[in-house]
Amino acid sequence: MTFYFAYGQKTNKVTVIIMKNYDSEVQDTALISYQTDWRVSVFTPQSIGYSSASPVRFEIELNGPVGVVSLGLLGESRGSLPSIYVEKGDTVMVSVTGKGRATRMHFVGLNKERFQISGRLDSIATTGQYLVNHSKSEMKYPINLKTMYYRFRMVKEDKLKLLEGYKNILGTRLYGLYKADIEGVYQSNSNAQGLTFLQQTGFEPYLYPVVEELLKVPVDTVANNAELATSIFLKGLRERLKLEFAVGNKRMPNTLELFMSIKTQLSGRWREKEVLYFMNTIPKGSPEDFDTMTDEALKIISHKEDKTRLIALVEARKAGKKAYDFSLADAYGKTIRLSDFKGKTVVLDFWFTGCQACLLLSKMMEKDVLPLYKNNSGFVYITISIDKNILKWKSSIALGQYTRADYINLYTDNQGYGHPVIEQYQVKGFPTLIIIDKSGKIVSSNIEKKASDIIKYINQAL
Repeated sequence: MTFYFAYGQKTNKVTVIIMKNYDSEVQDTALISYQTDWRVSVFTPQSIGYSSASPVRFEIELNGPVGVVSLGLLGESRGSLPSIYVEKGDTVMVSVTGKGRATRMHFVGLNKERFQISGRLDSIATTGQYLVNHSKSEMKYPINLKTMYYRFRMVKEDKLKLLEGYKNILGTRLYGLYKADIEGVYQSNSNAQGLTFLQQTGFEPYLYPVVEELLKVPVDTVANNAELATSIFLKGLRERLKLEFAVGNKRMPNTLELFMSIKTQLSGRWREKEVLYFMNTIPKGSPEDFDTMTDEALKIISHKEDKTRLIALVEARKAGKKAYDFSLADAYGKTIRLSDFKGKTVVLDFWFTGCQACLLLSKMMEKDVLPLYKNNSGFVYITISIDKNILKWKSSIALGQYTRADYINLYTDNQGYGHPVIEQYQVKGFPTLIIIDKSGKIVSSNIEKKASDIIKYINQAL
C-alpha cells in the first residue's frame, strides 16, 4: 500500500491516494487525522475503508500555510506514523509493506527526508526517559528530581542536534515549528515532574533549590518569534507558569489563578497566543470563572485571526448564549432536535467509546445525579457520541457502559469530530457536559465533573 499526499502548486488541497500492494480480501481501514491549519489545535479524524488494489482518493483543503497530518491503519494491517507538518506544494508518499504484525510504514519518494524527521525525533524521546517510577517516599530526595531533570535535558539536546542537520531541508518555518515542539515537550515534562514531586511530598522544602534552579533557565522562545508557538510549546509554557505559581504559593493554582498568571507574567503576542491556547484547552472550573476569563481574554487579544477564534469559542459556550439547535439521529434512526425540548432543562453529555473519563462520568451520573430528576418532566438528559462506527456506538449502548438504552442517545452520523455540533459548541475534550436552561440558553459548558457542581447548575437551570 502507498499513501500519496499531492499538493498542487496552485491549490490548497491535499490529495491522499491509498494504494494496496498486497492481496487480501480482508477489509482494512486507513485512519487519517489532520489539522487544516497548525494554529488550530483540533484534529479532524477520517477513516477510509478498502479491500482491493483500487486506489482510494481523499482530499484535505488547508486553511493556513502549514497543516498537520498523521496516519494509521486498522484491520488486518496495523501501523502508524507520527504527525508531520506539511506545506502547500508538498508531495508526500508513505509506503506500507507486509500485513498483520509484519506491517511497516515509511516515507518514500520526493521530500521523504523532510517527513522522516518527526519519527526520528520521537525515537529519541524513548532513550532518555527515567527508568524508575519514584514512590512517594522517594520523591522527597532532591537527587531523584535532579536526575530526572538531567535526563529530560539530554533528550532535548539530542533532539536539537538531530534537528540542526535538517535545517536546510526543512526551511525556516518548519525548522522553527519542530524546534518549538522540542522545547514544549521539555518544558511540559520538566515542569510537570516538578509539580508532581512538590504535590506528593507536601511541598518538601529540600526540593525547592532543585526546582528553582530549573526555573532560572529561560524558556527558548524560538528566536523570539511568537508566531511559531505551537500548541505543544504553549502547553509547556503553561506548565512552567503553573510551577512558578506553586513554588511561590506552596499550592497548586486554580483555573482563574493560572489564567491571571498568564495575564501578568507574559506580554505582547506571547500573552495573546497563550491566552487563546488556554481558553481552547481550559481546565475545568466554575462557569463564573469561564465568563470572567473570556471577558479578560477578549480585552487581551487584539490579533484579528486569534480574536475571531476566541469570539467563536465565546459565542458557542459562554453562559447566557443561545444554544445551537442541532439535528441528530438516535439509535432507532429517528431525528432528534434540541428544539424538540423547548421549555425544558437539557444536559448534553459528549463522549466516545474508549474514553475512560467518559465511562467514569457516566457511572457517576447514573448513581448520583440522574436519580434526583427521574420524575421531573422538565428535565432532559441527552448523550451525544462521536463514534464513527455505528455498530460500536450501539454496542456501547447495549452494554450500558457509557450510557443506557433508556437515555436519549444520539450520534454524529459517522462524522465524528467533523460534525457541526462539535464545532458549534466548541467541544475540545471528552467528556464535555453542557447545561441548557428552559429558554434555550447555555447555563454552563465548563463545569467540574463533580456531582455536587453538576446538581447545582442543573437546579439553577430548572
